[in-house]
Amino acid sequence: SQMRASAVSAATAKPVRNLIAGAVSSSSSPPPPPRSRTHQSHAPAVLFGWATMLSSATSTAACDVDVVVVGAGISGLTAAAALHAFGFTVAVVEARARTGGRCFGTPEGADLGASWAWLPDERHVGDAAHRLGLTWVPQRLDGRVALPGARRAAGGGDQLAPCGPGAVRMQGGYSALAAALEAALPAGTVRLGTEVIAIEHIAASSAAAWRLADGAVAGGGGSGVVRVHVRATAEDAAASKKHMEAAAAETPGDAGGVGGAGARDVGDRGGSGGLTQLTARFAVVAIPPRVAAARVTFLPPLPSAQLARMMATATWAGDWCKVVASFKTPFWRENGDSGVAQMSQSSLFAVTWEAGGGQELGEAGNCLAGVNFGKAACARLDSFGPHVDQGTGRSSPALRAAVARDLADVFGADTIDDQLLHVYHQAWMGE
Repeated sequence: SQMRASAVSAATAKPVRNLIAGAVSSSSSPPPPPRSRTHQSHAPAVLFGWATMLSSATSTAACDVDVVVVGAGISGLTAAAALHAFGFTVAVVEARARTGGRCFGTPEGADLGASWAWLPDERHVGDAAHRLGLTWVPQRLDGRVALPGARRAAGGGDQLAPCGPGAVRMQGGYSALAAALEAALPAGTVRLGTEVIAIEHIAASSAAAWRLADGAVAGGGGSGVVRVHVRATAEDAAASKKHMEAAAAETPGDAGGVGGAGARDVGDRGGSGGLTQLTARFAVVAIPPRVAAARVTFLPPLPSAQLARMMATATWAGDWCKVVASFKTPFWRENGDSGVAQMSQSSLFAVTWEAGGGQELGEAGNCLAGVNFGKAACARLDSFGPHVDQGTGRSSPALRAAVARDLADVFGADTIDDQLLHVYHQAWMGE
């Protein structure tokens, strides 16, 4: 039951009331755009789940874009697409070299992150797939279950597989959802390899303020712009974050935050760290609250209670690690197996299931996926060294050999030696 979370569980949950926000709720309309456009009279939500808006009312003439979205996962891309549909200019900044966040798949379309949906209950992801022309594949669990020592159980895959019965997976993997959302945005909207170091409110009057979800303000008052300080991800994040905090401490202004004119020096002081900046009327924070609290400097500072709540908010799949193996054919189906296997206690993963059914299901590959949980399990995967190809999750030869040994214990060494093509993995604890 722990894994019964769809790709957009974070993207479709109710907005967290106590996160920093000047956001619209699911029943209200977004703030008016800066120029005359034709809009629907009743707008759908533009912010979902962890996507949280920091706002500062000002003229668009002083800004690079209307809205900067931090994070190109499903939440961030969904927010960006909705904002773009309402006529806002948007820039999406993403530290990774890819979109999708924890929706990450192999070239064969097998998921290394979020994997399933349960329709029609999860109507938001169902509606999104329909709107974007994406399709679903049933999660097949019928057939025998493989056990250590190449033994077999007559059935029970629907009880052993983490998804349980009735699940579907997206054809092409959930990476297809991210790709479709990005494709709906103007070219150049998404900026990969761009890490946010600080989000700063530059006040037009006496002091800066964040507008919170309950209508309160933090750090003073006044309008202005939101300045998002970014840099290429190749540089050291901790050093730049410390640099920004030091710069903020030196900047004159009110005790609760950064004063208007002085705040403009912060970006310039980051020159040695390669910092650049984007100015906007709004910033949407669409990364996990714990990550935002730990890695992004907010100027003026957020209330300590707010940061504590963010740090205490668990990140979905925070201690999961997954492995995907691709094969020449779906040999498990040919042998009357389900693809579900209960692994030995010494295995790198606890259980497997079919993650790609090949031509029969209209999928690009024949794949099995496996999962394990916890710090120790993630550390074991990482101990085999970095990915051969980080963009696809391709594993090192050493990890490929270890996964082959584990699979051989349940499916037979001859079968794995003949069938195994590639191995991919992702330990989410380090993300």
